[in-house]
Amino acid sequence: MESHGRLERLYEAYRVERDVKVRERILMNIRLLEGSLTYEVGDKFRCPQSKVHYWKVRYRKEGVEGLRDRPRSGRPRLLSKRKEEAIRRVIDEPRLTREGVSSWSTTHVRELIRRRAGVTYTLRHVIRPMHRWGFEKIKQGKRKSRRAEGRSSENL
Repeated sequence: MESHGRLERLYEAYRVERDVKVRERILMNIRLLEGSLTYEVGDKFRCPQSKVHYWKVRYRKEGVEGLRDRPRSGRPRLLSKRKEEAIRRVIDEPRLTREGVSSWSTTHVRELIRRRAGVTYTLRHVIRPMHRWGFEKIKQGKRKSRRAEGRSSENL
């Protein structure tokens, strides 16, 4: 009967939880309490059995709070997740200029972040969130000058 009560608490925790990672970990534990084996749950969630076991042990020791990420060392983010998401939504739309529609460059995104969030990044740093948002770096192709092409054929 104890496992039934635990299962009901997990269903309720899953229903109210907003963090996607924690919801997934709760769901792993629900599946385990329903009788699935760790390797079956791992297959279903596309993760190793050891990861499922890890979250099972953390839940048993610490409850639902144990399924949350622990604080990590390192420098805190300058741009909050909320502001980052708002900026990402802006760049999902085409950039309108006097000349018409243009793509977003790192310079434009850097200025948008500065205006909207009050955070100044270097151009190199702006590339990091842009990669997270699905942007790819576009490299200019090398162009040969006509003069160089002419010399190369003469020298052969």
